[in-house]
Amino acid sequence: MCIGGIVFSLVSDSDLSLTVPPANKAFLISDGVPDIALQAKFGAIPSLELEDELFHTNGAWQLYRSKDKLVLYFCTGEIERTPYKVAIMEPDFSTGVIHSRLKESLQENYFDPLNYPLDELLVINFLSRKKGMLVHACGVDYHGQGLLFLGTSGAGKTTLAELFRGEPGITILSDDRIIIRDMGDSYRIYGTPWHGDANIALPMSAPLNRILFLAHDNENRLTEIHHTDAISRLLVCSFPTFWDADGMGYTLELCERLSARVPCYELGFVRQR
Repeated sequence: MCIGGIVFSLVSDSDLSLTVPPANKAFLISDGVPDIALQAKFGAIPSLELEDELFHTNGAWQLYRSKDKLVLYFCTGEIERTPYKVAIMEPDFSTGVIHSRLKESLQENYFDPLNYPLDELLVINFLSRKKGMLVHACGVDYHGQGLLFLGTSGAGKTTLAELFRGEPGITILSDDRIIIRDMGDSYRIYGTPWHGDANIALPMSAPLNRILFLAHDNENRLTEIHHTDAISRLLVCSFPTFWDADGMGYTLELCERLSARVPCYELGFVRQR
């Protein structure tokens, strides 16, 4: 599977067939050299010596250090402490083993080890190794130019995607989450499987030409903003690795470079075509 130019490989020695979520199927590829190589194992979760808790999310997932590995730990809630899945990763997130505890009610002869949020977490951590970042955004290819419309929940990303849908010369990469890749002397935006209410998720990309921060308004307006303002706005709309100082430092530095090199605006728009 390829998301944002990041190639995943996933193998299993189980009799169960591997599958991916419906939105991820468009991102499946026939071959490629893996950036993230994963093994899937099913059955009992191994006993792990969890040392430092690096991050905690009210029961959904936690990140721990265990000897020379990093462990993503998934529970169903704050009260239920027995994990249904753990991913034991190398520190650079290039390889790892996913252990999944099968539910007794599982009838179908397949299983999805990468179901959300693990796939997204792997991408976030991999990108933080000086490769790019994931942002809350609607990404559009407009006649070969990449336009990035950023905003937190409720800012209008899905609304804008619906207004753009079907317009000539426009390809919507995603209506909710976009990957920005650092290409050295330029930047590129990629669609992801993690769509919003418009259900738009394409495995396509475009060069990044404009960054636009969304704002509700009663008129259509475009206001250029200073790069120092754009830095903080980019960070608010990003998925930084708060648990990793080096990754956090890179994300801040990338926000600074993006805001200085790519024209940034605030876009106020009226909700009509």
